[in-house]
Amino acid sequence: MAKYLDETGLAHFWGNIKSEIDEKVEPYVLHQSDFHNDIIQPVIANVFPAAPTGTIMQGMCIDSSGNVYVAYRANTAAHSVLRKYTGTIGDGSTLTTANELTLSHAHHMNSINLSFDGSKLLIARITAEDAGYIDVVDVGTFTEDSAYQLPYAGLNNVACSYAFDGCYLVGRFNDGGFLQMFHVNADLSRKNSHFDCYIKTPCETNFSQGCCVGTYPIFYELHSYSPEYVSRAYVLAFDLNDNGQPVVFPIGTPQNLEIEDISIYNGHMYANQNTYLYDLGSGIVSSYNQYSAGNWWKPISPNKIGRSLASYFDGDTHTTKFPKTIHVPAGFREIWLREPERCEFRFSIQEYGHHFMASPWYKLSLGYDYYLPFIYGSVWGFWNLMLANTFPDTGIITVEALSRVQWDSSNVRSDLGYPNFEISAYEIEFRVLPKS
Repeated sequence: MAKYLDETGLAHFWGNIKSEIDEKVEPYVLHQSDFHNDIIQPVIANVFPAAPTGTIMQGMCIDSSGNVYVAYRANTAAHSVLRKYTGTIGDGSTLTTANELTLSHAHHMNSINLSFDGSKLLIARITAEDAGYIDVVDVGTFTEDSAYQLPYAGLNNVACSYAFDGCYLVGRFNDGGFLQMFHVNADLSRKNSHFDCYIKTPCETNFSQGCCVGTYPIFYELHSYSPEYVSRAYVLAFDLNDNGQPVVFPIGTPQNLEIEDISIYNGHMYANQNTYLYDLGSGIVSSYNQYSAGNWWKPISPNKIGRSLASYFDGDTHTTKFPKTIHVPAGFREIWLREPERCEFRFSIQEYGHHFMASPWYKLSLGYDYYLPFIYGSVWGFWNLMLANTFPDTGIITVEALSRVQWDSSNVRSDLGYPNFEISAYEIEFRVLPKS
């Protein structure tokens, strides 16, 4: 037996075990390891003057000139207030109130971010009765514009970002389960032919708070405060193009109070809480830019690539038509070109009044029809999805058509093509199987 336990034998034995462990553990490590980052301790950068009477501090952002905008929601006051502060960011001084605007409402105002051209401030309301709107303030005149109506339900926070090849409004949907991306023009008007999508998130670490954008196409979201974990906040960094798991940065919470919002200025991330503007350092911004450039966190672990196409099949307006395109993450395409047998996809549909139903996982072979069977009592049939063969060259999958075929209790067949069917949600997912 000893001859099998010499140095060479042990090295070979350990190499085999390590290979097996790495292959099994990698998908889990990719999305869990970032919870073990060192806790970032905020440092006081500046002090805010006393809040307007009867209000509580909420959203915040910093423009490229170092002006700080803070929203104060009405508590005992009749209206919410927006302030503009000036000063030198990071010198520890008390900021100066340069302008103050009493708004026409008393909304919560969870986050603030600038529009694409920096001319407008966008403020997420999250008030239950009208969360489908974003308040808009003109930066130059510091006056209130008409509120912006979102295409669907409301967002807890909102920012403007570029992704794929267009402009998007990005924020967390009110139900907390995912980030929603609305395809818009640079002036925030709606695209005639839009590519809306969403990013599933692994968990809601704490309460969803503010957000901001960094170097294209990175979106940062702040999760802060819960009764169980009051001493910890988190910044989640998402690559909007890859739609994978976020990198998670734990943040200490001074005074065990919730952090309200985040913003990037001169390569540092800043946060506001109570009476202070805090510096979270440059590590979050610089580290994630490196991760993104090198595809460091690999968005190809099984079941973690998905893209919602619900807006393409809007049962109420029927304003969009086929074909539709899906921008597939580069990592998935690279594996498909080398090992297509490991690459699979499926599609899911939710008809009005019914639960989500998913097709089997199919090998991704383009230029074919794929089927999702259904049965409701005496009615049965299938959904038929057709994909075009363009993916290997372009990185884009084209959905040529979706149709619905059914038979009733008398065995009478009905064929429905878009837009003659109504579904409330639709999704295409991709996954990469482990190596055999």
